[in-house]
Amino acid sequence: MRVLHVSVNESRGGAGRAANRLHLALLQAGVDSHMYVQERSSPSARVHSAAGKLGRGLEALRPTLEELPLRLFAPAGRGRFTPAWLPDRLASVVRQLQPDVVHLHALAKGFVRIESLRRIRPPLVWTLHDMWALTGGCFHSGECRGYQERCGNCPILESRAENDLSRWVWRRKRRAWRGLKINLVAPSRWMAEKAAQSALFVGNAATVIPNGLDLAQFAPLEAGFARQALGLDPQQRYVLFCAVRPSANPYKGFARLPEIFARLNALGWQGRVELLLVGEAPAEALTPIPAAARALGGRRRGCAAAGVLRRGRAGRALAN
Repeated sequence: MRVLHVSVNESRGGAGRAANRLHLALLQAGVDSHMYVQERSSPSARVHSAAGKLGRGLEALRPTLEELPLRLFAPAGRGRFTPAWLPDRLASVVRQLQPDVVHLHALAKGFVRIESLRRIRPPLVWTLHDMWALTGGCFHSGECRGYQERCGNCPILESRAENDLSRWVWRRKRRAWRGLKINLVAPSRWMAEKAAQSALFVGNAATVIPNGLDLAQFAPLEAGFARQALGLDPQQRYVLFCAVRPSANPYKGFARLPEIFARLNALGWQGRVELLLVGEAPAEALTPIPAAARALGGRRRGCAAAGVLRRGRAGRALAN
């Protein structure tokens, strides 16, 4: 079986890393796996992208060109909204590689046009790493419920018009995907619930399959050893918070930590619980949190530390 993973990034960002881990795991299992990406980070012959200096240069321009409608009409949505209107090479790449399954991941930055999915003949699987597939263009709806009906009056765009850019994108998705069989995968129950509420996927339930991890890297360890290795108090309770840039992304929930620890303190946990942060955040971002906080670092160092806690008994103690 040949599987083609389609992701804007090969191994950057949460979606890119999840797609790449799955790609490598399938190769290890003997599956003929390939990736088609806009931004590659390895010389692997199984990772396909635009060829030549001209092709790579044009691909580098796509994120800027993709945001032209936002620059003209809705500058507030830049970076948080994508209309997916640029022509792409997806159908020709699929014809060239002839996969048995096309697995979609993140399609942002002008990588894939909405209407292109209808031109794909092999079965489609789409892992919902964010809400973009479910909405009229945003990656996270926040408190907005417009995606449950037909979008419009988009708060991401700071729009008060019913027939705004989000309504246009939503209508394009409805026309292009009507009757199209897409097998939805959600990494969490929360995302599966959002998919069930989307007017674009009525009757198309998402299957919950958590993101995979390399067990050679994230292996169970004895709890006492894990805490000693990380320099953690064996008697302390910890709250573990993980995000690449936690204070820069409003959807990660970092801004709620002061409230959460204030409530814990009111319940008598003051001094008995500490925050462990995995991610890249400035020291001043931790100041408002009314508890001891320790930054374990970002990327590899922090993720490895998180893996030690998560897979050992120390990690399970956090849930008790």
